[in-house]
Amino acid sequence: MKLLNKKAEYIFCIENEKQDWERKRLEILEWEEKYSKPIEDISVSDFESIKLSNVYFILGNHDYIGFPNVQSCVEYYKQELSKYGVIVLHNEYVETNKYLIYGGTGFAKYDNEWNAHKLICCDNFTREDEIKETTFFEEGYKNALAYAKEKGLCFICAAHYPISACLNNLYDRETIYFTGHNHRNEYLKTNDKVLYADNQIGYENNNVFFKIATTGVEINPYNMLKDGLYQTTVEEYLQFYRYLGEGIGEGRLLYQRCQNGNLYVVKRKGYYGFFIISKSKRSKGISIVDGGKTKKLTTSTDISWICENFDIVVSKYLQILLPLRRAQDKLSKELKELGLDGTIHGLIVDIDFTHHIAINPMNGTMQFYYSSIWGMVMNLNSFDEVIQSLEYHKSSWDDTDYKLIQTKYIEKSQSNGYLLSINSNNYLLESETYEVDNISQRMEQVVSRTDGMYGVSRKISPLQRLFTGRVLRDFDLRLTETKQQASHRKKLYIGRVFNYEGIRYQIIEDDGGDIVIAEELQKGSRSKCKGVVLSGKRRKFAIENLKAKIKKYEAYWLDE
Repeated sequence: MKLLNKKAEYIFCIENEKQDWERKRLEILEWEEKYSKPIEDISVSDFESIKLSNVYFILGNHDYIGFPNVQSCVEYYKQELSKYGVIVLHNEYVETNKYLIYGGTGFAKYDNEWNAHKLICCDNFTREDEIKETTFFEEGYKNALAYAKEKGLCFICAAHYPISACLNNLYDRETIYFTGHNHRNEYLKTNDKVLYADNQIGYENNNVFFKIATTGVEINPYNMLKDGLYQTTVEEYLQFYRYLGEGIGEGRLLYQRCQNGNLYVVKRKGYYGFFIISKSKRSKGISIVDGGKTKKLTTSTDISWICENFDIVVSKYLQILLPLRRAQDKLSKELKELGLDGTIHGLIVDIDFTHHIAINPMNGTMQFYYSSIWGMVMNLNSFDEVIQSLEYHKSSWDDTDYKLIQTKYIEKSQSNGYLLSINSNNYLLESETYEVDNISQRMEQVVSRTDGMYGVSRKISPLQRLFTGRVLRDFDLRLTETKQQASHRKKLYIGRVFNYEGIRYQIIEDDGGDIVIAEELQKGSRSKCKGVVLSGKRRKFAIENLKAKIKKYEAYWLDE
């Protein structure tokens, strides 16, 4: 008897069917109780006394181990699991009067790396077999989708493999997708796609539990709040991100941080910021919440100055980022009109999975490039070269008509202000312009994953949530201009002299808050406080940031 090594991951909750969901939840709880033991010790016999209704099972590649082929495995599981009311879906669908669920393994026809060459499956399973199986899955999916749309049914597609591997990332905006396989939890709910892949067992995490996946809308728990500061919970915070359509994990770090602190939400003019105030000796201070992470801002526990300056910081970030975002939005729109991706993240706009556009926020120049893996880059000088590269690097099963894309591009590029028609500037990637016309003769170059384009993009990415979710996920203390902040330090730094980035400063204003004002010393001035000559050039410093720089030996006091 084969071991049953799967757990159901989701309870489907069709909108306005709460009673049906409650009944199903009780059935699932009974099932959970039955096998509350190590997962490797669970066998089919554990389910003999339990009958489940409307439970659907999708086979993964590990389930095929030991079988001579795919079909024999499917037949075995269908026969054995039907005894317990579990329905195995393999390139087929079930229909109710409200929804249609299509399911299958999917396999990895469109994944050039993680496919049958590397992954275990049934005996003697070849890459050719895998491509054939994905094709079967695709055909069934297209037929089921067309039928669901014809009947006006909610369409749910469940696959073991990611959509990128089995459907070439071709999401249908009216479909709800469920996937697994890659151990990377992901949740997306946007106007273009809905994906539940956020309850997978990780390589080191077996904390799997039953989750609700609704076909209805998510509710903003803070919608009815007036502007102000409110204490909230991690559960409400996670619900807020479900409403935004972004997965940020289970919140384990946030629960840990809140054991010695409290979580607060600041709401101002439709924008939100989340902060944790801790008063314990080890972690005393205020941290801003950035998705599932936190970032320490200050050792002060007085959040009033953050509330007072919240509008200032938001408006300054928006002012800085708005030109970049406008350009990215326009590029995204132009790409989507050509049938390409257009997803925005950090400084980057995706053309497809391996082709991208990076924008330099300092001067607005952009760079087209190809990247087969993160950290490898091949610059492309124009969008014409992008189209050449798309065609050259496409998979043998990619039926995209790039000639048609080029025709559309040529037609649209005649319009004034068409951004894709602007040639690349290589400033951002700091690599030479190619003189070789043939794409096949070009080589990718290694670029830093932490500095340069990727480093800046990673810092910009959290701030982009101001546009996508109206959430502030960073709070640079230097952007605050409040002159009368509450004093929370007993030690003042007035008169202290320090070296920062090769320039000597003297602190001339310090009211005990988080910001001090320092004035640059004239060259030739003595390092000690007495006899220094000020230059008149003033600069604000966040005291916590300055102390952190000193701790890392990136700055140092000159009067010690």
